[in-house]
Amino acid sequence: MADLKNIALTADAARVLNKIAEQFPVTNRVDLARLGFAYAVRSGVELNSDLGKGSREGGANYNSATFDPDGKMSEVVRVFFADDPRSGEPYRAIESLSNSGLILLGRHLDEGLIGSISDLIPQGPQPAGPEAVEPAEGSGGVLAR
Repeated sequence: MADLKNIALTADAARVLNKIAEQFPVTNRVDLARLGFAYAVRSGVELNSDLGKGSREGGANYNSATFDPDGKMSEVVRVFFADDPRSGEPYRAIESLSNSGLILLGRHLDEGLIGSISDLIPQGPQPAGPEAVEPAEGSGGVLAR
């Protein structure tokens, strides 16, 4: 299967993106979609997560080259998901993780776990590397805050 040329957000992920845009002072929608990707990776979301599945109708669509102009996101996929065969199609993985991360971020906003952008920035020293990411018990494979 060929890798994606476009990154599509589900309708649910696009709704979360719009909610974040209303709540926080970030005007670039692509940056917010990238935030979803970063949040998913940082939270330990797996590539096969059901969080990011859903209808693309009413969602948003971004060109892969616009979404990841320097190739750094696809490199993150290759490094953090090296053992997953889907890492060979990094833009499919980026799409899945972006959708999953936005949905998870929306849940955390609704639950009050995140109230400001500063809540997204880790405090104090953080362990490095994928081995440092351990999902919390009962989290369904997602790190708890």
